[in-house]
Formats: sequence, C-alpha cells, structure tokens
Amino acid sequence: MIEAANNLHNLFNSDVINFILIIALVISAITLWLAFNMREKIVKANNVEEIDVLRMKQKPIMNVFFSSFFVCISIFILKLVLS
Repeated sequence: MIEAANNLHNLFNSDVINFILIIALVISAITLWLAFNMREKIVKANNVEEIDVLRMKQKPIMNVFFSSFFVCISIFILKLVLS
C-alpha cells in the first residue's frame, strides 16, 4: 500500500505529468481564443441563419475548452494534494 502511494506520488511529480499539464493549458488557451473570435463573428453577423451556424460551430470549441480546463484543474489539485 505504501509502495503504491509512493508510485502515485512519483508519477504526479514527474516530467510527464508536467508536460500533460502544459499541453492542456495550451489547448485551453487556444480554444478560449477561438471561442472569443467566434463570439465576435456572432456579434457582427447579419442574419439569423449565419448566427445559428456560428453558434453550432462554437459549441464544440467550448466543449474542448472546458474539458481541457478541467483536466488542468484536476491535475493541479492532485499535484498539490500529493506533494
């Protein structure tokens, strides 16, 4: 049991987890930037059909943002708890 806890502690202090955290942060930043750009296009859109299409394109971008953001938060919390 103690060995398993030590292995988990070593895993969350390794470079692999730090790399995954950095990649998730980069994905979060890029998708947030894309979502804000899509929001600006929605505001500038003229007709209802164009707005609907842009909103449908924005939903998957926001899903990717939230999932990568929650991965970042959960890894960060686990790193704090296990360190």
